[in-house]
Amino acid sequence: MSGRRIAGPATPLLLGLAAALLLGGCSVGVKRTPGMKLYSNGDVAAAIPLLEREVAAGEVTARYPLGLAYRDGNGVGKDLDKAEILLTGAAIGGDPRAVTALRQLLQDASRCEKDQMLREHWGTVGTMYRNLITGVVELHTAAPAQLRAMAALYDEPCAGAPPQPEAARSLRALSGGPRHIWIYVPG
Repeated sequence: MSGRRIAGPATPLLLGLAAALLLGGCSVGVKRTPGMKLYSNGDVAAAIPLLEREVAAGEVTARYPLGLAYRDGNGVGKDLDKAEILLTGAAIGGDPRAVTALRQLLQDASRCEKDQMLREHWGTVGTMYRNLITGVVELHTAAPAQLRAMAALYDEPCAGAPPQPEAARSLRALSGGPRHIWIYVPG
């Protein structure tokens, strides 16, 4: 024996699976705005006003770093309601990082059982409907019944939760398929 190992039929399958898992951990499908770049580089003072303008202009991906800023009080006053609204919008827009941050916010808030139900729904859609190549959470492919259940929870949130009628409308529209996508612009 020469010590060489001959690859079996499972080797290409295992390599393909490993590549898919590695790519699945990347969020290559999330567009990086100029405000996001400034925020990521630590220039919070310049990033916040730019992120605010980007969100106002409908930049879905700018909602994630701005939501984190409000959650943490980084460069702005801490405002968990505003953070939840921004992170919900980013999650509906497909940002997997926003889904994770929103789930943590819901767990920490724990205002009533509906928060836990929303957290579980976001966990399911964030895992089951995440594109393995781009990393984007594709809600238009989620089960319509699940999206409608999430919309109902946003229609009648826990006491103390920020009202999010836009989130409910967006999820309900998404439950009709990709041709009915409603772009969620908070507040």
